[in-house]
Amino acid sequence: MRYRIGEVPVEGAYGGSGDFVSFTVWITFAIGIGFLVVGLRAGQRWLAVWGGLTIIACGIYAFAIWRGLLS
Repeated sequence: MRYRIGEVPVEGAYGGSGDFVSFTVWITFAIGIGFLVVGLRAGQRWLAVWGGLTIIACGIYAFAIWRGLLS
């Protein structure tokens, strides 16, 4: 989006809420579990690896939120 010279954007108009971010992390965690399960059952190692990495990334993010490292 472009602004005119001297125009100030509305404060907070484009920021996501903390609840939406948490929801996205939980959905991504569930998708990671799904990838892991399907990858293991179907013998698709790449899918299981991506599922595992997704679970680890969501876990690290949740830990950082829990410890107050992210605001």
